[in-house]
Amino acid sequence: MKTGVIVALAAISLLLAEGCVFIADNTIEPDNFHNARHAGGGLEISYIAPEDGVLKLIDERTDRNLMSKSVTKGELYEFSAKALDPAEEKQWGVDIKKANFVLFFYPNPKAPVPQPMPPVPPVPPAPPAPQP
Repeated sequence: MKTGVIVALAAISLLLAEGCVFIADNTIEPDNFHNARHAGGGLEISYIAPEDGVLKLIDERTDRNLMSKSVTKGELYEFSAKALDPAEEKQWGVDIKKANFVLFFYPNPKAPVPQPMPPVPPVPPAPPAPQP
């Protein structure tokens, strides 16, 4: 009996680990989540985008997605928790003294490479019409 419960709990844990990640009101799909790159963390973050994509600032303590920002290759993003004004802190619903800020970079999906069309064989000529 105990073994069955342990196996069931392990299976549920595995499913949760492989499933969608829920952050505030956003659901990050597994494919997109696995493309994410850890870009920084802490109270002071500076990051230069290696390519076009989206940055997401997350408070890991509360699992809140605080900010999403589109960036282009070479664009500098800087975050300072100390520079947040009280209104912004209240809007985010985060206690800066307890927050665990983490920045993730999600590259834009690559456009599919067009594939050449296979050659189309010529249409055979129509058979001659029957003679009356």
